[in-house]
Amino acid sequence: MRWGRAATAAAAAIAGALVALTVTGPAASAATTAEQLAGARYVALGDSFVSGYGLPPYAASPAPGCLQSSDSIAHRVASTYGLSLTDVSCTGATIANVTSTPQAVPGATVPAQLDAVTADTALVTVSIGGNDAGFSTVLASCAALGPSGPLLQDPASPSCAVKFGSQLAAAVDGLAPGLDAMLAAIHRKAPNAKVIVLGYPALAPTDAATPAGGCFSSALGTGQPPLPRNAFPFTDADRPLIASLSARLDAAQRASADRNGATFVSVLADSDAHTPCTGTTGPYLNGISLTSLQPPTLAEGAMHPNAAGASFLAARLQQAVGEAFPATGVQPGRAGTSDPPAPSPTVQPAAVDGPTTRLAESGSEITTLLITGGALAGIGALLVLTRRTRPLGRRSAAPAPK
Repeated sequence: MRWGRAATAAAAAIAGALVALTVTGPAASAATTAEQLAGARYVALGDSFVSGYGLPPYAASPAPGCLQSSDSIAHRVASTYGLSLTDVSCTGATIANVTSTPQAVPGATVPAQLDAVTADTALVTVSIGGNDAGFSTVLASCAALGPSGPLLQDPASPSCAVKFGSQLAAAVDGLAPGLDAMLAAIHRKAPNAKVIVLGYPALAPTDAATPAGGCFSSALGTGQPPLPRNAFPFTDADRPLIASLSARLDAAQRASADRNGATFVSVLADSDAHTPCTGTTGPYLNGISLTSLQPPTLAEGAMHPNAAGASFLAARLQQAVGEAFPATGVQPGRAGTSDPPAPSPTVQPAAVDGPTTRLAESGSEITTLLITGGALAGIGALLVLTRRTRPLGRRSAAPAPK
């Protein structure tokens, strides 16, 4: 073999090793989170905002009366990562229904949601507190006739801010003990699990996201069918009340998560411009739609995530799960996995569309071996081929360099 062909072969070997680095690195980083989570046990807890109320078809589990969507947020997250899901979220659930109190739903009584959490659970997500904070009271009692009132159910009251304001704020501020006890109980039952608390999207916009003309739109219309769809029948005084209650609940959930070693995912700011407020484009929640006036009957899913909102929440939760399980090569929820190896300081996070993943420490070692071994093999081949270009059995007549 001549020198030119030998050099070409050696260069090809080295180039092959470099190509192995280019191909193997990104592929490994994109797959590692899903690989370590495949088959891991995931339990989803919560109320109607994560159960998918208003987004049929509904699942039979934990009970048909829970109105849990077959395509709930947890189902989407589980599908993304190949997790083994137990979703016990249920419409109408309170903190007590998560921790200890069975919940009565039409046609059944479902056990406390925490019963589904076991020692081998790798991931727990929970979104709860809205019913305890009185949001159902706001939605059921605060619809008004006009932007300055009065309330439909209480014409003597100009707004919910006057009638319920201090009561609702006190209810939110009193959630801390229940949230703390719930998160502590989750950790006791699943000490190796990652726990993620998902906040609520904005129900009403802040001042900054409110259109100049305000948010109010009538749920009654002319009083004759067809009735308006996705209205926002809350007064100019109640719109900031609802926004402030959402902010208080978001802060209470964050503080409890921080105190109890859980991850909190706030979606409030990113949904502020996507409420059912009149004039909003791309809302994440359904507005108020009445199906009849005699008796007044709300359409399913009022002031709850619509299809776009469910996709938004699922994407945020998927991202949080990816960040909670950076690539380590460790199978979560199994014995001996509570202390994963420290990551290599030379490995940087790899940003991808969707959940954030990181190159596994073991993956970086494999890649290093590929390039190092490939390069050495190429250089070795180059040296061997260089020697073989000389005639065998002879010494070179060229003088030694001085």
